[in-house]
Parts: sequence; C-alpha cells; structure tokens
Amino acid sequence: MPDKTSLTLIATGNEMVSYLETTAGYTVIKNTKGFFEYAFNDSKGNLTGSGLIARNGNNNLQKKLSPHARYSQNQLTVLSNAFAWQNQELAKKAGGKPFPSKGKRKVLTLLIQYPDLASTFSKSNFDSLMVKPNYNGNGSFKDYYLKSSYGQLDLDVDVFGWYTADSGYLYYAKSNPNYITNVGKLIRKAILSADAAGVDFSQYDNDKDGYVDGIIVMHSGIGAEEQSAPNANNFIWSHRYNLSNSGGSVLADGVIVDAYGCFPEKRYNGGSYSQVGIGVISHEFGHLLDLPDLYATNNLSEGSGNYANMAGGPWLNNERTPCLHDAWTRIQLGWLTPVLINTINTFKIPKALADSNFCFRINTPVTNEYFLLENRQKKGFDRYLPSKGLAIWHINSSKAKLLSQSSGNSVNNDTSNYGVGLIQADGRFDLEKGNNRGDGGDLFPGTSNNRSFTPFSSPSSSLNYKVGGIKQGSNVLISNIIQNSDSSITFTVGNKPSAGFIPSAITGCAPLTVQFENGSAFSTNYLWKFNDGSASTNKNELKTFNVAGSYPITLYVLDSINNPVDSVTQIITVGESPKAIYQLIRGDSNNFTLKNLSTNFLYIIWRFGTNQTSTANDPVYTVTSPGKVPFKLIAYSQNQCTDTAYGELDYWATGLTEAAGSKIIATYPNPYTNELKIQFQLYQKENIKLTLYDLLGSKIEDLYLGTNESGENLLTLKVNDHPSGLYFLVISGSSFKKIVRVIHQ
Repeated sequence: MPDKTSLTLIATGNEMVSYLETTAGYTVIKNTKGFFEYAFNDSKGNLTGSGLIARNGNNNLQKKLSPHARYSQNQLTVLSNAFAWQNQELAKKAGGKPFPSKGKRKVLTLLIQYPDLASTFSKSNFDSLMVKPNYNGNGSFKDYYLKSSYGQLDLDVDVFGWYTADSGYLYYAKSNPNYITNVGKLIRKAILSADAAGVDFSQYDNDKDGYVDGIIVMHSGIGAEEQSAPNANNFIWSHRYNLSNSGGSVLADGVIVDAYGCFPEKRYNGGSYSQVGIGVISHEFGHLLDLPDLYATNNLSEGSGNYANMAGGPWLNNERTPCLHDAWTRIQLGWLTPVLINTINTFKIPKALADSNFCFRINTPVTNEYFLLENRQKKGFDRYLPSKGLAIWHINSSKAKLLSQSSGNSVNNDTSNYGVGLIQADGRFDLEKGNNRGDGGDLFPGTSNNRSFTPFSSPSSSLNYKVGGIKQGSNVLISNIIQNSDSSITFTVGNKPSAGFIPSAITGCAPLTVQFENGSAFSTNYLWKFNDGSASTNKNELKTFNVAGSYPITLYVLDSINNPVDSVTQIITVGESPKAIYQLIRGDSNNFTLKNLSTNFLYIIWRFGTNQTSTANDPVYTVTSPGKVPFKLIAYSQNQCTDTAYGELDYWATGLTEAAGSKIIATYPNPYTNELKIQFQLYQKENIKLTLYDLLGSKIEDLYLGTNESGENLLTLKVNDHPSGLYFLVISGSSFKKIVRVIHQ
C-alpha cells in the first residue's frame, strides 16, 4: 500500500466481476488514495468503502463488519454491461464445433509480448509447462488432460513465439474502455505473426470442420484476475472468447481461427513473481471442450467449489495442481459411463478417482434429478482437495448442460437449486452461502463423521422438485458410509422401487418420434402402457405419434412377482405441423413477388441469401445483380412446429440497360397470348418504340413505333406467336429506356 505496509488478500470472482478479501473473509475495495478499505453494503445494498483501512490482524475493526460482502444486483448489472461479457455464454459457443474430447489432438499455443513489457520466461519454459511429463512434480497441461480423461484425450501441444504486439500493454488493459476490441487485436496480431512465421494452422483443425478448434495465447506480464497485485487492471483478465465477437476471426491456411483462451505468462504471488501454472489454462480449455462454468457466474455463491475444475479447483496449490474433472463433467465429455445402482445392497468404490475412472449413479422419481457418487482422495491431481471421502453430487439435468446445449452459462447460479451441486456432509451449505470453496466437512463421512444420506438426515436426500412449495423426497437412503484405510469407500443403499422415465420430447409436431428412457430406481421389472392400448416390458421404449393430440404414457415398476409397486404418467402433446407453400411471381425487370400460401401456421419468416430476412406475408425482393439468390419460407405453428419450403430467384443479364424518363404503371395480361397492354407515364412528349427481346438480349420483333403525349398512355400491342417462355419488353424514347419482363404462354 502507499504507506509501504503489506496486506494479504485473496482474489475471487471471474472475468466479469471480482472481489478481494482478507484472509478472514472480509471484502475490501481500493480507495482513491490507493489504500484498501473494508467494504460494507449501504442502505441500498450497494457495496461501498467504510473508510476503515484494512490491516493484517485488524480484528477489532473486522468485528463491526460482515464477511463476504458483495455487490448489489444493480451494481452487478452495471459491471456486466461495462465489461461487455454479458454475452459470453453465446461467444463461448461461436465458431465451429467444440474441441474434440477424445483422441490424439493438436493444440496451438502462441506467445506474445509488448514493445514496452518484454517476456520474463523463455519459450522452452512453456514447452515444459504444456507437455513435459510430471512437470515440476505436479504434471503438465498434457498430463492433466491425459489423467482426467484416463488416456482418452491426448493433447499434442505446439508452442510458438515470442511475437511482439503493435501497442504497449496499457492499450490492451482491462481498464481500457475498448478492452474487448483491443484484446481481439492482440490475439489477431499473434495469429498473423505466427502465420507469417510459417505456422500451418490447418493442422489444428482436428475435426476438419473448417475451424481451428481453439488456440491458447499467452501474453507477457501478469493477469488482471490477481487483483491483489499493484495496478492489476493494467493487464488482461484470463478468459475464453471468440474473435468473431471482438473485431473478426482470421482465415489462415484455409481454416478460420476464432475460438481462443488468453492467459498471462506469470503470477504476482505477493511480489515474488513466478511462471503461471496449468490451473486456469486447464479451466479455460474446458470451455473449448464445451464445458460450462460450475462456479456461480453471478458471484452469489461458490458453486461446486474446489472439487471441480470448472469452479474453484484450478487454483489449488497456487494454480499448479488443479483438481481432476468431476464425475458429471467426465460423463458429459464421454470419458465415463456411470454404473447404475438399482438394487438394495452394500456397494464399494475400491479406488480413488486419482487411480480409477469410476462413479455410481442413483436415479430418483423426478426424471431430471439424480445423484452421482465418486471416491475423491487427496492424491495425484486431487491431493490439494479440501476434503476426502465419498463425493455425492446432486445433478439437475434441466440446469446442468453443456454450453452448446444451453442459452446461458448459469449452471450453478441458483443457490437453492444447483445444476451440479456437491452434497456437503456437514450440512453447513458453505458453498451455497459463499463462505468458502470447501473444507474438511464436505465429503462423507468428513470431519463431522456423517455416515448417512437419507430423507431424514442433515443434509437430506430431498429433491429440489417442489409440490405446493415443499421439496419432494427422493426415496434415496444411503447409510453406513465408511472411509477405509486403503482409500476404498463402502456404503449401503436401501430403498423401495420407484418409477421414473425421461422422454426425449414432451411436445412436438406430427409425426413425432419419442425415445422413452427408463430412469426408475431399485427395480428391474417394468411395464409400459400407451394410449393406443399397447404395452411393453422393455426397459426403454420408442414410440411414434402420427396424429396431433395428447397422449398419456404410464410406466409401472413391478416387484419380483410382477405386481405394480409404483407408477408415473407423463403427457406427450403432439401438434399439427404447418405446411410451407409459396407462389413466385416475376415482376418487371429484376423484381420478384413472393406470395405466402402456407397452411396451419401462426407466423412465417422468409430468408434470402445469407443474411436477409422478411416477415411480410407477400414480400417483393429486388435482385441487384445477375445471379441466383436462394431463399426459403419457414412456417411456424403455435407450438413452434416448423416446415420449410425452398426456392431460388434467378436473374439473367441481358445486355439491355435502362435510363430514366418514364414510369411503367402496368403490363397486362402477364402471362399473355397474342395481345399485350402496356400502361405508362411520360414526363414529356416522346417518340416511342416498343421492342420484344429474348433472354439472351436478341431482338424478336418491333411491336410499336409512334409519338405519344406527356402523361399517362395506354397501348394495345398485337404480338406474333412465339415459343412459350420469358421475354423482355423494352419501351424507349429519346430520354429513357425501360425493361419489363413478360411471359408468353
């Protein structure tokens, strides 16, 4: 601080919003003189300075304040808009498919420094960070993903640089009003420099979809996420973004470079400065793999805490030893298939996650809620976990989705209903309250020696699903949880059978095919009953509904002598599909009229070419140059069923040019047989000539030659018999020429 005293602070937050706290958990903010003050929430709930300078060990002042003070919702809204990250969840999905989660894949890392801030560490340091086996006794970036995927994702990382930016580091600073745009310029500079140096970008398009699957860019200096560092906002906050949202992507070697992750070369570490670890890199690379954040992106809680890499886990051991990816994440990436528990028995997980890729799943009567159980011990990449034992995850699949499957990045923003929530054995809900990112009481049995997880325990196995405001029971009863000396975990599951199933769709358009996935618990005997009187004893079912209507589907679970013990019914609603139909009418010259003749629709959208749309019922489209313009008509029903009709506007060049001087009012009938009327308006008295041409611009015949007065004129033309088709009628005078399309039939 300005008076040369030191203050130990802990940074928390994300790219958009960050906080600094003392080691005792009290929030501080920097005042205009450079001192950190204890912060509190004023009468409006806004976070503001107290005027009390924060000092190490200043406990008397801290007792007057509340820990973990946070911004008000109004302040969060302002910050979100200011930092322009409010659309980050969409940006994380832009540009090609996610990075492939399996196989041997290539990753590109580029190093870039500033003309006024040179790099501290050499390229060889980053070669080691990314790929050296057992790097620094912890493991490299490559090691981390090999272990988390259990050998299913093998990353071959190439490092190039250092390159030099066009501007000084302050130009790209988080404090710069043009932060997002300027960082995009820095990333593009690194790409263009590497391309000029001969880097072949095409080899980093692993799935051959025309997009580089995501690059890593590391800049000199520290990251703005270390808010305890002096002038931290003079640097870039580590993030995952897309160039298409910050100035435009880059085409190099025939592929588009768009998605990237950006990180610093080093950490402040209280002034000791050291090379960056693999933690934040592994987290942001998770976004390239399509993973959402599992911390609360609204900063109201800690989400999955230090037990998930997509939450607080990347920062363990000062970012050197991020925890392994959690069970839900490994399942989503295709690295793990859980073992379903559906019988009453005693079960054992013999090895820790660090030694075995394994988890159990227990379903509940509510189809979108289930539990995952895994063995987490303090070893390998998990050795800095806050707790060891049985991790019980409550999953709400309506919230827990990959980025490409959702419209947001808010899996764990609702503290009363996390998407991927850790059941904390001590029942304190510290993660939901934001008190910490994990402690010794979290995993079962934990420091509280909690050996049960039942409807009657604390925490209980009740679901988030409510009826009449009351959480419903899961019927899950786990008891006798034992952490054995050999790191294995045993537990007993006892329960009654319960019915549940997940339809692939509950609404849709006829014909609607629905896959019914059985999610029943503690049963192996089933009976499906359908509205048409049919029945099945299969575990899962597939049914097609060809007619609009509401269809009740019931699943029974049976005991050992096939008596029903539980059932559940869901309604499948099938809507009538619309039919997209249009009529194309060619107007004069290059104008086309489209008429909507669709049936069973609520509204329609026309799409022309690549970027033009219209919601008009009968739009007129003008083709500005010769060529073919594809279009489609999309009809939407009230239940959002769709049908699409396709077409093409074809405009040929004729070599005929137009000049001003008259106005065509009407040409009829069109199509015509042997007589054609043309009504036009002259701005002055003119000698008029009307000539008929074919599509190649060749003259067919002269139809009229005469003098006409100014004002409106009507001519009736006798036309010789010609082959049916499209022709051009040219009306010309001394000061004008007009071209009209006519059709002979």
